[in-house]
Order: sequence, then structure tokens, then C-alpha cells
Amino acid sequence: LDVLHWNFVNSGTYVDQTESCIIESIQLGAESGNTNIMCSRAFVYEHGPGFHAGYVSRSIVVRTSASSTDRGHIMHTSGGKFEIRNVRIDNLGRTTTDMIDSTV
Repeated sequence: LDVLHWNFVNSGTYVDQTESCIIESIQLGAESGNTNIMCSRAFVYEHGPGFHAGYVSRSIVVRTSASSTDRGHIMHTSGGKFEIRNVRIDNLGRTTTDMIDSTV
């Protein structure tokens, strides 16, 4: 999982402990009701109770073409419901945080 583009502000003390694994099994604890996830390997860092896990594999990826000179966008207009689930959205949006000049 590449998180470098998330642009965390690092004051010099932050250590990235992002880890990923291949899931071997998922079981629901009969007595506890907890979901137990067994990974293919042990993690390097200690992740105590309450840590967050994410399923990062997606069968659908929406991204800007590598050969494009402009970044793609997703636009929802008017009323109604707009929902995207279980889709990876990659390399879309503005390339700058400068104010938009519509006169150019």
C-alpha cells in the first residue's frame, strides 16, 4: 500500500507503520463475536486492540490514463443520490491548489 501521496506532515517523529498482508482466513469468534483475520505472515509492528484495518484490493479502478496531459475528474451534478463503493480512485483531480482562474 503506497501512502506517500497522502502527504502526512511529519514533524520528524512520525514512523510509518503501514503494513499489508495476504489474508489466509477470516473467522467470527463464537463466544466473543470478534472477527479474527489470519494473515500469511506476522506484522513487523505491534498493532494493539482497536487498530484499523482496510481491504485495499479493488476489482474496479478509475484512474487517469498515463498518457493523458490532464487529470481525470468525477462530476456529480444536480440532485439525486451519488454513491461509489469498493472502487479504487487513483490519480484524479486537480494538479495544483492555486485558485482557479476561469478567465484563462
